[in-house]
Amino acid sequence: KFKDVEGDLADLGAGLPDALEGAKQSVYLMIWRGNDGREEPFGTSWVIDEGRLATNAHVARKYLTLDPGEQVIARQANVAGGSPRDYRIDGVEFHPGYDAFSRLWSDYQPAVISPTKDVDFVKAAGSACDIAIMTLANAEGLAPPLSLAANVEAGQPIGFVGFPIEGLAMQGVNVKNPVATSQDGRV
Repeated sequence: KFKDVEGDLADLGAGLPDALEGAKQSVYLMIWRGNDGREEPFGTSWVIDEGRLATNAHVARKYLTLDPGEQVIARQANVAGGSPRDYRIDGVEFHPGYDAFSRLWSDYQPAVISPTKDVDFVKAAGSACDIAIMTLANAEGLAPPLSLAANVEAGQPIGFVGFPIEGLAMQGVNVKNPVATSQDGRV
């Protein structure tokens, strides 16, 4: 028997759709803008503090490849029919473990010995410490920071909001007026 119906519904994730919808305002589409005004989407970022966004380090690396006149901007997802705002990125700080892990992987060259005694080199490491903080040139009107869960346990409902690369490549995204997608599941 359930003693506290409201608490049990919360445990089942009843409030998750509303939380995901609310989080959309704090999620931004990362866009490369060329000298000619052409724009290409390439990732997601989210507000963590006034004037600062977080993203994956592999996404933030785009900032390091800019030619003169090119920009990386964060475009606010379209929420409640309003007009999206652009924020120019003017600095990036990477987790120190991101490059260190990549160097370790390439120096170590891990291998697995198969049952037939053949050596198979492991081809891809994945990434570790894949996080970066980006600073904005002007943060006026930036959405509020996302709140993070204090602890996550097995079976707990979770969700994400953003612009996953699968959606950018397969289904496309309206770069001028982006709408973030959301999904939910369980830990």
